[in-house]
Amino acid sequence: MPRLSCFNCNGNHNLRDCPLPRNQSNINKKRKEFASKHNMGVRYHLSEDQRFSHMVPGQLSQKLRKALGLKDNQLPRHIYRYDIIMQSIGKMFLYNYLSRCIYIYTFLLSVINF
Repeated sequence: MPRLSCFNCNGNHNLRDCPLPRNQSNINKKRKEFASKHNMGVRYHLSEDQRFSHMVPGQLSQKLRKALGLKDNQLPRHIYRYDIIMQSIGKMFLYNYLSRCIYIYTFLLSVINF
């Protein structure tokens, strides 16, 4: 089991359980030491073989564009479908909001006997 170490006072407890007032400079210094000692902040997949380094998220390669039958300035179908789905969700929320407003308005009119 790993030994607990407070970043504030170096005691055998967590930082949140430290009885002493917090010294932010000590905490920052100890956190940096801990991160450098335990290789924190280094992404584990960058040190391995980069099989997919040629791929960029969100960009279609020319080979994939050709396989999908897309022109250079054309977007794939799933983008248009996503847009249609998002529009319909937005309309659904708007309809629900408006129907609630109308319900409240008619209720208030009936209470006022207008």
